[in-house]
Amino acid sequence: MNAAGPHLSDVEIFKPYFSSTKDGQSVLNEADLDLQDGNCTRREVITRFLLLNAVLDQGPDMEGVRHLLADTLNQLYRRELRILHKPIRFFQELGIAIEKIDEVHEVVRKLREPEWQKSNKTTKLCAVCEAHNTHPEWIDRYRT
Repeated sequence: MNAAGPHLSDVEIFKPYFSSTKDGQSVLNEADLDLQDGNCTRREVITRFLLLNAVLDQGPDMEGVRHLLADTLNQLYRRELRILHKPIRFFQELGIAIEKIDEVHEVVRKLREPEWQKSNKTTKLCAVCEAHNTHPEWIDRYRT
């Protein structure tokens, strides 16, 4: 997988899908993709991740979006919200999902902000961050 691609190995639920090479690289076990993982095959779960990644991976800081997606999925799965296996769970627990997205966004924003500003030749926050800082009440509707 190239460096610009989605970071499957950064998503904790995908760890069993990989094996390590002698040089420490993670390699996807392609022969195991048709194994069941809950109600889906591994192939289906990865496809759902890649589709979600493709939808979200737009704009000037794709690396930041990838971190946001991987870290948010890790947080949700730790809370047993298996949204790639059962997407309806995202909507059933929308408050928790939005809370985790907001928490992870804050961390990723702080980590990525200098690089984002440099690559965009600006000192401003991204539009989402500006809106969030200006209008934080939108998220309160969904908090648990």
